[in-house]
Amino acid sequence: MQYTSFTVPKTKSTITVPAWVAALERSNGAVDEQGAYNSVPLIFRAVLLRSNAVAGAPYRIMKGESETDWPFETNLRQLIWKTEAALLLSGSAFWLKRANSMRVRDLQWLNPFHMTVQYDKSTGQLTFKQDLEGGKTYTQDQIVYFHEFNPTDDLTSGTSSTEVSLGNAKLMRYITDFAGEFFRNGAMPTTIVHVPTGTPESETKRVEKFFNRMVTGVKNAFRVIAVQGGRTGEGIDVQTVTHPIKDLAMPDLQDQALKNIAWAFGIPETMLTDAANYATAKEHRLSFWQDTVRPHADVWLAPTINEQLLAKMGLNFEFAYDEMDIFQEDESDRSDSFKNYVDAGMSPAIAAEILGIELPKGVDYAALDDYARETLTLRAQANANRNNDIINNNDGSNGKMADELRAWRKFALNRLGKESREFECKYIPKSLQGAIQGALEKAHTEDDINRIFEDVKRWERYP
Repeated sequence: MQYTSFTVPKTKSTITVPAWVAALERSNGAVDEQGAYNSVPLIFRAVLLRSNAVAGAPYRIMKGESETDWPFETNLRQLIWKTEAALLLSGSAFWLKRANSMRVRDLQWLNPFHMTVQYDKSTGQLTFKQDLEGGKTYTQDQIVYFHEFNPTDDLTSGTSSTEVSLGNAKLMRYITDFAGEFFRNGAMPTTIVHVPTGTPESETKRVEKFFNRMVTGVKNAFRVIAVQGGRTGEGIDVQTVTHPIKDLAMPDLQDQALKNIAWAFGIPETMLTDAANYATAKEHRLSFWQDTVRPHADVWLAPTINEQLLAKMGLNFEFAYDEMDIFQEDESDRSDSFKNYVDAGMSPAIAAEILGIELPKGVDYAALDDYARETLTLRAQANANRNNDIINNNDGSNGKMADELRAWRKFALNRLGKESREFECKYIPKSLQGAIQGALEKAHTEDDINRIFEDVKRWERYP
C-alpha cells in the first residue's frame, strides 16, 4: 500500500511510505547472491546441505576395469564442495588446470564471482577472464568449466538456485530487520503528521522535511516525535499509520519465502526446519538424494570432470551411490517388497516396474518373466542339491566345485561368439549342470554370462 502527500479541507497531511517497503526496494544487504549467502540463514543452510551432500558421497576413479587413486594433490572432496556451492550461488564453476608442457600437474578452484566468460564466434572457443587485479585470461583448454542450464544463454552463464530465490531471500532478510528494529525502538509504528489549517507553506515544508528525515530508513522507521496540539488545536498532531506488527502477516510471508527457497534448491522443507517425525524425515532424506543430489551430480558434475579433464588421462570419475547406507536400505526394502509381490502371484515384470527396480543390462521389463523363470529354475535346482554329499561332506569338494564354477565362467566368456563346446564337469551336480547349460544357450553378452554364474553363487552361497 503506497502513501503520498495529499490535501483535504482544513487539513494538510504528510504520509511517508513505511521504511521496510522502501528498504526492500533499495536492499543494502541481500542485494545479490553473495549477499544472500552471507546474510540470509536459510540460503546459507541450503547451500551447505547441498554442498555437504555431494562432497560427502562415495566416488570411484576408474582406469579401465580397475579402481585407482585421484591423480592430483588438491583434495577432490573440497573441490567438489566448492564447485557445488559455486553452481548454487552463481550458476557457474571453474577449475584452473595447473599444467606444464607435458601434463596437468594439479587443479585450482577459481571464485566464479571474479570470472567472466566470453564466446569468440570467429574461433568457436570460450575465453575466461579473471576480474581481479593482476587477473589473467585463460583459454578453453586451461579451464574445467561447469555451468547450470540457462534458457537464454547456452555457453557463458548459468541460472543458479540462489538467483531464482533472490527475491524471497531479500524478503526474509527485511522481515528480520523490520521486526528487530521495531522492538529495538520501543515497538512504535510509523506515524502520520497533521498540521493545522492556515499553517504557512514554509513551515509546512519544514515539518514535512523534518519528519521525512526522521522516519526514512529501517533504523529510523520507528522513532517517536514529540509534538503539541493537534488537528483541533494550534500544534502538530501525530497519528499511527502502520498496521500493528501482528496484522502484517509476517509468519505467512516468511513461510511462503521458505517454501520458494526450498523449491529452488530442491530440498524438502522438513530438512530446512527439522519439523518431521523419524519416518517422514527418512523418506524426505531419500527423496533429497534421489530427486535432487544424485541427478544433479550425475548430470552437471561427473560428466564435466570426465569430458574436460580425466578422459584424456584414460580415467573415469563416477559417484558410488550404491555404497551409501540410505540406498542400501532402500534396495533391501524394495527386495522384500518384490519378493512379497511375486510370492503373492504377481508377474515379476509388473512387480519390478511398480517398484522401479533397475534391471540388468540387456534385460527389459517385457523379458523379465522369462529371465525370472530361468533364474528361479536355477534356484530350485541349487536348493535341491543343498543337502548333496558333494556340498556337505568334508573332503574339500565344496571348494573344488567353486573352482570348477569359476573355470566354467571363464570358459564361457572365452567361447562367447564362437562355436559352442561342452564344458566337462567333475564336481558340479548333474541337475545344476543342466540348468547352467540351458541358461548359457540363451546368453549373448558377457553380462548375461556373469549374471548366470553370480546367481548360482548367490543361491548356493559358494565361497
